[in-house]
Amino acid sequence: MSKISLRLMFPNEYQTWKGMKERVNNPNSKTYYRYGGRGISICKRWMESFNNFISDMKEKPTKKHQIDRVDNNGNYEPLNCVWVTAQKNGCNSAVSKRWFIHGEQYESLNIAEAKTGITKGKIKYMCDGTTSGGIYYPPKEGCYSEILYK
Repeated sequence: MSKISLRLMFPNEYQTWKGMKERVNNPNSKTYYRYGGRGISICKRWMESFNNFISDMKEKPTKKHQIDRVDNNGNYEPLNCVWVTAQKNGCNSAVSKRWFIHGEQYESLNIAEAKTGITKGKIKYMCDGTTSGGIYYPPKEGCYSEILYK
């Protein structure tokens, strides 16, 4: 099958493949520092062709699915990549935090908001504190966050 027909058959996956290459290989990409800039690379097989990428990853379950690296510090390669929802992907990023609110643990800010009904902004204020008018307001008792990846 030709490269062009695969691009037409899998347009969303093709955009994912192009985006992955951009953030890993282009120092001018606004997210390069989180990928290529910290040593993340793409396996040779996937760099060589979209055909290889789609052969390994298959079609996205839905158009809303995104590529995710199981090990956030690992490379883009068949054994480390899966299709996940945006909410699941948000739990596994270089800036991900785990949130603790009054004894309950939440794996992402989105999940904490959905389960508690408290807005993300309010959760950040409760767990991380805030500065307003030059005055620092510390986190609320029993609320804090932890960075998942360092």
